[in-house]
Amino acid sequence: MATNPAEHAESAHAALRMLAEATRDIEDPDQLSAVIHDLRGGMRALQTTLAQLADAHTAHQGRAISLRGDLATGRATAADAYAVLREAAQGLGGVEELLREAVDLTDHIDWTPAPTAPVVEEIDPSQAHRSLSERGVWRTVTLQEGTTAARTMRLLDEHGAEAAVAYLAQADHGDPTIRRELERGYAYDEPPPGRERVFQVGAYQLSINPEGRWAGLSHWDEPGQGPTLAPPLPQALHPTTPSPGPGRHRDHAATRGRADASWFEHPGSTTGRRAPGPGL
Repeated sequence: MATNPAEHAESAHAALRMLAEATRDIEDPDQLSAVIHDLRGGMRALQTTLAQLADAHTAHQGRAISLRGDLATGRATAADAYAVLREAAQGLGGVEELLREAVDLTDHIDWTPAPTAPVVEEIDPSQAHRSLSERGVWRTVTLQEGTTAARTMRLLDEHGAEAAVAYLAQADHGDPTIRRELERGYAYDEPPPGRERVFQVGAYQLSINPEGRWAGLSHWDEPGQGPTLAPPLPQALHPTTPSPGPGRHRDHAATRGRADASWFEHPGSTTGRRAPGPGL
């Protein structure tokens, strides 16, 4: 069957360019072994192709002529091309052997599932901190104003709610004693409505005053379960860790009276606050 090697070479070139683009960012490592295995087979085919191209220079050597019309120079150049292509074919033998070793190694690797990023959504403030079950309770992690609130707002604007939550969640070391939270006024059944922007990130809810005057973080706790911490803050952000401990910082934003009566209102208020008790 007649074939056109130039067309196949062009197709192979295009396929390799596409492969180079596809392997720039591999999301599924389970594909690595198959890709390397196929490349090994392709390397063997390329090695054979180079050897055959070398032989073609010998087979057609009698027709070779230099660009200046010199027959002897043309034949000598064809012989040099044969030698170079043969050397290239032999060199690919070492590459093929390395790919065989790579296949053997990747076949002995089992990849764990990729971590699932939390679903991030901005929710209606009226739906904030709604009960997720009859056994849990919302626990205030921290409430900040001033520099920390401004930094949280900047992270939200520049890197999204996940980064802002990860920043404030550095102050959350978990507290299984929900009763203590209730006694100190940091856990609620139905928190008072506010005008803040609210973002749901996993088990966390981030509430931020629209003017950036304060920022607060709360976490949904269920009895007998540890905290579901937010993903680590990207290293490139390098913010200062919020100073307050988990749910214990009573700064001015938490203690001053406000007309908007947000979720993070004065701990002494009884609006929507749980009475001390064992939980829901």
